Amino acid sequence: GNQLSALKIFKIFYFTRSICYFFGVHAENDDEAEEIRQSWVLDIAKVVHMVTQSLFPPFSISCEPVCAAVVTSRRLMAGYG
Repeated sequence: GNQLSALKIFKIFYFTRSICYFFGVHAENDDEAEEIRQSWVLDIAKVVHMVTQSLFPPFSISCEPVCAAVVTSRRLMAGYG
């Protein structure tokens, strides 16, 4: 049989570069392969989340003007202040 048909596949799409990476997981049976695939997907999602969080510092959104900055009196919303 075709060895590729036994793989549990997932992909990662690098949107800004229009590149798609495919990964295949093989195990002794379909259930085990699916479990491994789900684990990889979850782990990759966690890493992407952690990297994203590291790039953007904690902030709060405000709609109130800052008294010391007149230019903020007409803003609708602000963050990263």
